[in-house]
Amino acid sequence: MKAAVTGAGGFIGSRLTAELLRRGWEVAALDLPVALTRVPEGARRIGVDVRDQAALREAVRGARVLFHTAAVFDLTASWPDLFATNVEAALNVCSAAQKGGVERIVFWSSGSVYGGTKRPVPLTETTPIPLDRLNLYARSKYLGERGALEAARSGGPDLIVLRPAEVYGSGSTKGVAQALFAFKAGAMNAVAGPGTAQHSYIHVEDVARAAIHLAERGQPGGVYNLAGRTPVATADVYALARKRLGWFSLREKRITLPDRPRLWGRPLFHVPGVALRLYGHWEVLRVRRRWMVEKFGPYPLAAPAAVEFLMRSLVLDPTRLFATGFQPAWPDATAGILKTLDEYERSGWAPFRSGQDGGTPSGAVPAPSLP
Repeated sequence: MKAAVTGAGGFIGSRLTAELLRRGWEVAALDLPVALTRVPEGARRIGVDVRDQAALREAVRGARVLFHTAAVFDLTASWPDLFATNVEAALNVCSAAQKGGVERIVFWSSGSVYGGTKRPVPLTETTPIPLDRLNLYARSKYLGERGALEAARSGGPDLIVLRPAEVYGSGSTKGVAQALFAFKAGAMNAVAGPGTAQHSYIHVEDVARAAIHLAERGQPGGVYNLAGRTPVATADVYALARKRLGWFSLREKRITLPDRPRLWGRPLFHVPGVALRLYGHWEVLRVRRRWMVEKFGPYPLAAPAAVEFLMRSLVLDPTRLFATGFQPAWPDATAGILKTLDEYERSGWAPFRSGQDGGTPSGAVPAPSLP
């Protein structure tokens, strides 16, 4: 079986490529030349920009399935940069796949298109999308998804849409990994917000496995939430960090307090929303000015859009995925996050220290880190 993977040097794309190779697939790994060094051995590496339709058409020729992971994943990126890659380039990919003879596209959208809820309510694939209140990144992903589905209905290859929950695993510098590193670095030693919000999570290995499973068994035109079975509260994520890393850092030594100190059912130590929003603006400024990069890394540990995400619940219902027979290797996000913490500790938190962004699916000229 032959496959092409866009963004094959990114956090998700590289894990997907490795899993395809492990299963005996022939893989054309597409990404910008600078990212090809992160592509697993055994794949045919092709340097290409997903905005170049002619080059894409030749790169995907002969592939039966195209996995489109390439995107700008940056909550501080400008709308023109997000639109160029997450919408226009996504349509380029669909057109190139049709002309290159691809039979099926597995298309990465995002669970963030649901926008979150005030209370933890399971969100299904038929939940209305609140386009008017989505952040710019989520809006771009939904518009790309909608355009890809329309292209499929107009004679393009079969399309499967994936809406992953928050993806975690060693190597990422985004999402929950940012919160864990902020705790490690001493930038955030308390629960962000009231701690009552709940999020769904999925391990990057399960994202790769689910994508291949649905490429083989998914319904044409189907939209699938990718998530673990049980959401995790924000307060519990910080409890996991305290369990592994302790509470306060005193020259790399730590003092550990109880896993989840609470007062009348609420987290005892938390940062209110107003302070979090100010912190998000501070982090954007810190990275722009390159302040304290050695301690806190070259990426914003928070951004205004990310703060709003933390304050709301985002619980995805994966019933449709599990109905296809898929079984996650990491059904318990708590165990998976603890393992990920251990892997970061063993690596010295290298993805954050080195400036190698393994958390951004690539494949196009990236948006600047800051607008």
